[in-house]
Amino acid sequence: MNYKYQNFSCHDDYKTIIDYLDKNLVYPFKDKKVRLMIVNNTNDNLLSVFNEIFLHANIIKLNDLSLIFYVDDYFDLTDIIMSVSLDLGLNFKVNNGIYITRALNNKTILEYISFVNNYFKITTEVVSDLVSMLQNNVKDYQEYFKINILPLIIKDTLTKDLVLVYFNNDLNVLKTSKKLYMNRNSLINKLDLIYKSTGVNLQKFSHAATIYMLLLADRTRYEDN
Repeated sequence: MNYKYQNFSCHDDYKTIIDYLDKNLVYPFKDKKVRLMIVNNTNDNLLSVFNEIFLHANIIKLNDLSLIFYVDDYFDLTDIIMSVSLDLGLNFKVNNGIYITRALNNKTILEYISFVNNYFKITTEVVSDLVSMLQNNVKDYQEYFKINILPLIIKDTLTKDLVLVYFNNDLNVLKTSKKLYMNRNSLINKLDLIYKSTGVNLQKFSHAATIYMLLLADRTRYEDN
């Protein structure tokens, strides 16, 4: 990707963000964690609307893409995106993607942007997420996901056991909590925490099914000894 940046609206320092993306310099955001949303349109009216929706967002144009770094409020974007598209009479696609923290390097972010840019060219989805590309077998993305995102879901033995029991009980929270001798609300909180730290919602069937198939494909790593 040939990098050509343009500042649209930045709550944080624009130059520091670009240095972070280009040179992996200091983490540029005031918030400890931000989510990256990518849009295949750089229309200023569109970005103005997003700037109002996501308060304190950092919006940067990268070639023909718009990068929106925002603090996630965990709401469903689909209705909002459809409404904005109709109101402005614009066609565009949105990918609600990875979370960015100090632990993430610039190469990982730029690789993700490249995957999304290629995905936009082949998908008819208006709103996609980081699991959508797994479901559609985007070239090399599965390996990227296994290296950079899956370890955030299956980060320790306790979480691994919770996830596998949850899958084996057909995503039934009550059955899973009983099997694990865990309070139902505690289980839901654990699943919510996975979602809020990765963007993968295991309470959503399409996400859970995709992750389950991914774990099955790598059974030797995740099965119980």
